[in-house]
Amino acid sequence: MGVTPVATALRLDHAKLKRLVLSRPDCQQPVPVPTFVELLPLPSPVLGECAIEVESANGARMQIHLQNATPSGLAGLIREFVA
Repeated sequence: MGVTPVATALRLDHAKLKRLVLSRPDCQQPVPVPTFVELLPLPSPVLGECAIEVESANGARMQIHLQNATPSGLAGLIREFVA
């Protein structure tokens, strides 16, 4: 429990109570709140075995047979083909 709820409940001076608490040798300083949090991407699901046929705007066709492909890798391959 923090200083503010205790000071409010007991009707004490918040600033003085905080000074007293922080002056104790066994009191730990408050832990700073992080300003940056890195969110790691989730592992990509694996599609297993699949066959896909893609046709570009100029009529070129590509047929792909894949095993254990990830959706992001497949999307990149198709994007390059139709570009």
